Amino acid sequence: MTTLREFFVIGHLKRFAPHLQKRYELADAYQRVFGNADGRLVLSDILKSANLLDATCEGESAAIIWGAGRRSLGAHIIARLRWSSFELANLARETTHEEMLELDRQHQEGISA
Repeated sequence: MTTLREFFVIGHLKRFAPHLQKRYELADAYQRVFGNADGRLVLSDILKSANLLDATCEGESAAIIWGAGRRSLGAHIIARLRWSSFELANLARETTHEEMLELDRQHQEGISA
């Protein structure tokens, strides 16, 4: 027999289950899109563009506000992915490593030119 408390909890869950189901489906979709190598490359570009991997925003006040909005979008994507700080740190390291390789490549091309 179901207790009165269980009755109300089950009723509450049933009422919000469609909403929760949609949240989990959306989180799974984000994982499918950004969870592979191509997705991580695109995500890295989005987060660089959003300045989310930078510690601070600097510049004129309008640019700061614009940058804050971009950071907010990047944070929204990370929240939807439900990534841990460890996973985000790994992406930041990968991004930094790729940028270093690109700078090294450009430097080598400049020397050989």
